[in-house]
Amino acid sequence: MDNVGIALAVLATSTLSGILGMGGGMILMGIFLLLLPLEWAMVLHGCTQLASNGSRAWLHRTEVEWRFLPRYFAGAVVAYLVLSYLAWAPSKAVAFIALGSLPLIGRLPGLSGSLDITKGGVASLCGATVFGAQVVAGASGPALDVFFLTDRLNRYQIVATKALTQTLSHAMKIVYFATILTATEQTRPFSLWLVPMLVAIPPVGSYLGKQVLHRVSDSRFLSMTRHAAIGIGMIWLARGVHLLVME
Repeated sequence: MDNVGIALAVLATSTLSGILGMGGGMILMGIFLLLLPLEWAMVLHGCTQLASNGSRAWLHRTEVEWRFLPRYFAGAVVAYLVLSYLAWAPSKAVAFIALGSLPLIGRLPGLSGSLDITKGGVASLCGATVFGAQVVAGASGPALDVFFLTDRLNRYQIVATKALTQTLSHAMKIVYFATILTATEQTRPFSLWLVPMLVAIPPVGSYLGKQVLHRVSDSRFLSMTRHAAIGIGMIWLARGVHLLVME
């Protein structure tokens, strides 16, 4: 792997996520899938996104909406237990297709309005959906985004709360795929020192993204989020279909 190129990709994608609260993880997951075996791509991506989302949650910690996070975590744990029992991992083609389809499914008419995370038990559904997306696609920003297309929260609350939920989900994803790697004894395809290097970069991107976020209005923020998710999704969907055809 080109370690310098990967480091720059991590910085760029964490900055994008710092601005939009999503998108960067989708791009980075696709890059890792291109370069690594699926299980190792999931673990390395989880480590970088844990640092990226964790630092973003810390920077915006005063804006986190805590009231529905217990229900979110409960849903994620249920999904984790079910998938761990099945011990299932997708093929790369399936992962790319899922990665690309999430933002398109999320834009189906009327879907986002009925999936407002601030309403009742929707947070539990969100937690289960997002962790399921983490396992199938490696990234879940677009799936999470569907639950946050609401005018009940401002852009800072959206970025902060999404960052904390993603931190929890990526930590669970690391444990999930690390367990599979341990059981299958797959050889690590990269130097161990790469992990701390990539973990150290995302906080810088989160800081840079926060500076841009200050200059974006709430309406502009939501518009940018929608368009970025769809554009990234179409690229990875095309890649997944290509791999499926070639298999």
